[in-house]
Amino acid sequence: MTAETTLKVLGLSQLIQAPATAMLASDRVLGLRREIERLSPINGAIVRVLGGAVVVVLVALGLLVAIYPADVVRTDFGRALTLFLGAFWTTRFLLQIWYGRRWPARAQAWHYLLLIVFLLQGPGYLLAWAKAARGDTTNACISSCARIEPASLGNLLRATRDTTSFVKSARP
Repeated sequence: MTAETTLKVLGLSQLIQAPATAMLASDRVLGLRREIERLSPINGAIVRVLGGAVVVVLVALGLLVAIYPADVVRTDFGRALTLFLGAFWTTRFLLQIWYGRRWPARAQAWHYLLLIVFLLQGPGYLLAWAKAARGDTTNACISSCARIEPASLGNLLRATRDTTSFVKSARP
């Protein structure tokens, strides 16, 4: 699979954000709507606006990546975006693991589904980035995994570790 094809698939996978967020907010899964209603009107509005904005940004980024994969692969900005998305979704995967034990029993299936999605998205974007960074956009992305520049991988791992440390220190 080429880097461009990988990016199309990964970009389209971000379209699940809107329906998944709506389902997670439902009373059948996490009951976020009920929780938000307990907040003061202004705080509830802030949470709704921020949550909606996050979903819109993630869906829009996914659409841009899916529509313009050649630009993403061939430009410095596109490669930087791919690296960011790889780090973002990998960190999201790690956070899903971290908070997974707190999910209610009725939502465990969703927890595991999200783990799978984030596990595919994070490394998928990182593999596409590694492929594009080497200028090789025609062969399978997986073959470049072993050739990621050590300095870049080290920086990514440090950033992920720092984010995880921050989350651990901020947890309730």
